[in-house]
Amino acid sequence: MDIQRRSLFKLAAGAALCVTGASFLAREDGVLPGLWRELRYLLLINAAPTRNPDIVVKNRGGETILHSRSLGAAILKLNATAGYIWTRCDGSRKLGDIVREMSNHFGVVPSRCGRDAFITVWNLQNRKLLL
Repeated sequence: MDIQRRSLFKLAAGAALCVTGASFLAREDGVLPGLWRELRYLLLINAAPTRNPDIVVKNRGGETILHSRSLGAAILKLNATAGYIWTRCDGSRKLGDIVREMSNHFGVVPSRCGRDAFITVWNLQNRKLLL
């Protein structure tokens, strides 16, 4: 009977450690969300984003305005940086290539351009403006 109690205790202690470890890993500042962000970044940096053919572009005073043909209305206004990224999303360039071009064009370090390009492309994809 004593051996069974010890085994049961070990099983309960192991389960408790697994639960607390999983909750630690799943916290916003934990390991798993950080790894997930890194994986998304690596997958996207090697993708070649392509513009949605339903979108028409109009430039006005440094802003890029995206219009939907099917809706017949303006959807989004992009600043100069996002407009630059939008023009490069033609399916022939990977996001890494766009980052290098941005770095040279704007004179900014590639790590900063990478963050900006990743966030911009991710947002455009979520809005179904990029394929």
